[in-house]
Amino acid sequence: MKQISQNGKNYFICEECGFAYLEEALAQQCEDWCKQGKG
Repeated sequence: MKQISQNGKNYFICEECGFAYLEEALAQQCEDWCKQGKG
């Protein structure tokens, strides 16, 4: 998972689908989901 800062906020990026989240835990769940082929 990648982390970027934009407009004074930190975003966590799912490296599988590219969705951005404000919460690291949600980005990790998304990445895990995508890696299982369900994304």
